[in-house]
Amino acid sequence: MKRFLITALLVLFATAAYAEVTFDLSGDFHARGTYTRIQNDVANDLAPGPMLTATGTTLSDDFDKVSYSYYDGDINLYPKIIVDNTTLTMKLAIRDETWEDPEGDRWNQQDDNIKIERAFMTHKFDNGFTLDAGLMDGQVWGTVFGDYLQPRYRVKVTKKTSVGVFVALVEKMAEEGDPTVIDSEKDDWDDYAVGMVTKAGNIWVKPLIYYIHKSDALVANPAGGSIYGKDILNATHGGVNMLYLSLELSGDLGGGLGFESEFNYKPIEYKDMRNLGYITTALYNATDTVVYGGYLNVWKTLDAGKFGALATYGSWDPDGGTTGTGVGLDTRDDFCANMILGDWYAFGGAGAEDLLGMTFLKLYASDVNTGVDKLTFSGSFGYIISNQRDSDIVLYNADGSLVNGLEYPVYNQFKGATAMEIDLGLNYAITDNLAYSINAGYAQINYDYDNDNEVETDETQIETWDDPDDIIMIQHRIKFTF
Repeated sequence: MKRFLITALLVLFATAAYAEVTFDLSGDFHARGTYTRIQNDVANDLAPGPMLTATGTTLSDDFDKVSYSYYDGDINLYPKIIVDNTTLTMKLAIRDETWEDPEGDRWNQQDDNIKIERAFMTHKFDNGFTLDAGLMDGQVWGTVFGDYLQPRYRVKVTKKTSVGVFVALVEKMAEEGDPTVIDSEKDDWDDYAVGMVTKAGNIWVKPLIYYIHKSDALVANPAGGSIYGKDILNATHGGVNMLYLSLELSGDLGGGLGFESEFNYKPIEYKDMRNLGYITTALYNATDTVVYGGYLNVWKTLDAGKFGALATYGSWDPDGGTTGTGVGLDTRDDFCANMILGDWYAFGGAGAEDLLGMTFLKLYASDVNTGVDKLTFSGSFGYIISNQRDSDIVLYNADGSLVNGLEYPVYNQFKGATAMEIDLGLNYAITDNLAYSINAGYAQINYDYDNDNEVETDETQIETWDDPDDIIMIQHRIKFTF
């Protein structure tokens, strides 16, 4: 069916003959080869983490450095159908995969390597209002700091005014309301946002208020109905509410000097997750939190290229989160702090998307003229300082009663951790639409982790930890845009 749809769209665009209908197609393709060398731990989800080398006088297994290479690629198509002031926009992703199976899903013979990732309608009214409805981009605002571009079902309204553009939207994440139950709308997972884009002189100002209400629906315990006289919340998202406040300030300061900045503040409610403690006792430690952070990037554009410095900060609450063992602000997937640490290997533990609970400093140069026509150079040096700390929890029985009321430390391997990375790149513009690039990265991590157990007196149980070996990654890519 998906193949038929692709064929039909291409034929439609190629043979359009209706004057009142406009068809537009843009897109991109890339093929990329990657080589990396890393020392990783299978027990640490193959991420570069601290290595346990000995307990007492007993040596532990030595983890080998692993070198491997692979290719990946994808095609993205952005077809549009335009009639007067109304546009239907789609995004199709084709063969977004590592190169390993030319036949696709050869066992099930399904064309799952073709996916419709966006499909929404836009109508521009004569009074300055614009309506968008359908599956569109979400989780992005202002700069890329704190962003992770994802599909979202939305109804969005924007209005152009003399003071700026206002936006309001509602997102539908989960439809869990029961039409037979009174007041069950609260059981849906809905998100709401209002924002504004305006300008003060040469400075863009973009405030956003975003509220996330995850479902309050009670579901039966999978062990067989409610236990201890209570039902539970949905295990994946029940009872978590968040207010997300964001402000971007950016602009041109004159003389080739520019800047962008963003500040995020996120109060999060987790306490209702304690209803799941009957299944996982650690959730009795669920604790509300507030995480926050900021980003500042300043650059100078010269004839020779662009040169700049940036800094980010992500807070860390050691006692917040679903299990009370810590939660922090992430720079998120789209930020791509470095080629390796951030983009390829998220740094900050389970749930990290880029840099989680870290301070990050970076010097960079991009689009530097090499003296060779169409060939440019880029380079950067990044330094990461962890803001994460150890946590303290209490232990519970399944019925919610305390085991003994004592606090127990939870050691955090990222406490005191630092890392650095150097990235270099070359880009050659073969044509205006085709470019070939080579990028290389070198990363070094210092975890400063020794299990920190000060009450351990048995020398045969004292553990010794080492840092992983340095990480090397080299990539080359050819990309076509149209």
